[in-house]
Amino acid sequence: MGEQRSQRDGLLAGALSAALALAVTLSLALATGAPSLPELVSDRLLELTPGPLFSLLIDRLQTAAKPLFYLGILITLLVIGALAGGWFARRAATRGSSLLRGALALALALWLVEEVLVLPLFGAGVFGQASRFSGLSGPLVRLAGLGTYGLVLAALLALFRPAGPLVPSRRTVLRWGVVGALGLLGGGALLRALGGVSEIGAISRVTRRGGNRLPDPITPVGQFYTVSKNFIDPVVDRASWKLEVSGLVRTPLTLRLDDLRQFPLHEQLTTLTCISNEVGGDLISNGQWRGVRLGELLSRAGVEAGAVDVVFTCADDYTDSIPLTKAMEPTTLLALEMNGQPLTEKHGAPLRAVVPNIYGMKNAKWIRKIEVVGYDYQGFWQRQGWSDSAIIQTMSRIDYPLSGSTVARGEVEFGGIAFAGARGIRAVELSFDEGKSWQPATLLEEIAPLSWRFWTLRWRLDQSGPLQVLVRATDGIGELQSAQRTDPFPNGATGYHRVFLAVA
Repeated sequence: MGEQRSQRDGLLAGALSAALALAVTLSLALATGAPSLPELVSDRLLELTPGPLFSLLIDRLQTAAKPLFYLGILITLLVIGALAGGWFARRAATRGSSLLRGALALALALWLVEEVLVLPLFGAGVFGQASRFSGLSGPLVRLAGLGTYGLVLAALLALFRPAGPLVPSRRTVLRWGVVGALGLLGGGALLRALGGVSEIGAISRVTRRGGNRLPDPITPVGQFYTVSKNFIDPVVDRASWKLEVSGLVRTPLTLRLDDLRQFPLHEQLTTLTCISNEVGGDLISNGQWRGVRLGELLSRAGVEAGAVDVVFTCADDYTDSIPLTKAMEPTTLLALEMNGQPLTEKHGAPLRAVVPNIYGMKNAKWIRKIEVVGYDYQGFWQRQGWSDSAIIQTMSRIDYPLSGSTVARGEVEFGGIAFAGARGIRAVELSFDEGKSWQPATLLEEIAPLSWRFWTLRWRLDQSGPLQVLVRATDGIGELQSAQRTDPFPNGATGYHRVFLAVA
């Protein structure tokens, strides 16, 4: 009976200790830029996730997908901490050993297992030295977290042990008072640490539409969508950052930010959209970009014969490529600024690619190396089955009235966006009879050749009841948007967006 009680106390103490340890680890990771175990594990698991499964999760969960994935890893670590605490408490009860010495020895053993066995299993190498976070800071941050686990575990188990001088009722009050305080402290600290993770911004972000209005023609920086493979995005030190240009070039280059600013800087409005964006989705934004033409940079380096692809390597070890012909187009930029201000960390500071007509996954962020190669390079997402060409599919969307809303009989205004990459938009049409007939919408003035196009249509609704409205677009070369409904994986979603209204 005593062993069972010790084990029960150990499970509770282990869970609380693990919560505090995770909070310490995540806070130190945010402060130092070093990785926590959850981040190293999540990066590897994401890389191993099959493309169709990743697309399904994004489609169904949207911006909640990554937080839930990350939360699952944290819960797993809390369970492991609880089990380790239960085992240790039962062992300490039977042997009567020193709690502090034993708990610290357990923490050290867990740290060694983590660094020598678990991290290599997830591709990070011994002590995490095979990852983008190589160095001493990572192992030390993780050691501090597990040291916290050992100290708190020993303190809680000491509190749980029966004590002679104290009356049991007083001890019970003290015990559960401390447990409650530590629970609140651990939970609050963990939530604050997770808040810091989301503040850095490895999670998809977008401001949802609302009301009878079109989006801002140029998306504010704080509302511009972001998607990243990371759970904690890199924060690059601009002072020490440098760009390497190598591979099949006559003159390899190493450039700092001041060197890049000596090149002619060009501005252009360009819409970016994610290949994971579902039909009618919000993962699309329009920005004003300023930077260096990639083609001018490659011309300075001198591209050699036989070159095929230009490969981007980023600060988070993400890689992707575009064809040399695309890289040399004058609209392909290495952007330094966004909407008139320097790039922010979550949008790829200090340097990102802006590649019109290609989905956002190839508009690489946090670029640190550009390499010209003589073969078709397959990047991070291509190795999971996503499109290599990644040409943007023609899309259209009804922004208002919102699906599920009620509208009054009479004349109703509809509005939305359409986009077909560099091909532009020639026409937008709406159907109020499930596609049997189509009514032409009015295209608003073009914002820029590489930007989305706004449209409106005023239509009289005379019959009460449920109504389904569809939209389709024709691109600038005369090709009609595909009506076939397909998932984003592997080439981007297709199909007509529709809204369901109640006419009263």
